[in-house]
Amino acid sequence: MLEAILDKIVVKVDTDETVTKSGIILQGKQERHYSGIVVDVGPAEDVTKSGIQVGDWVFYQKGYNFEYIEDNVTYDVVSIYDVLGKKKLKKAN
Repeated sequence: MLEAILDKIVVKVDTDETVTKSGIILQGKQERHYSGIVVDVGPAEDVTKSGIQVGDWVFYQKGYNFEYIEDNVTYDVVSIYDVLGKKKLKKAN
């Protein structure tokens, strides 16, 4: 797994998988998302001050993000300064 360094975070990018009620996966042109779940955070003080933690959902601006694909899952390495907002997700019981 890719690890974040300095002021970067690693985000598992949201996907648009359209599935019908009967379970058929529809394929078509999908827009690129700039949001997802944080899977790793860098050690920089600015990251700590931002309050962004592993498991948060974030959205970020398109910029100099590095796209990384592993096991058909897309990850972005994002600068903390490109993050526009975050949301704590509820933990499953």
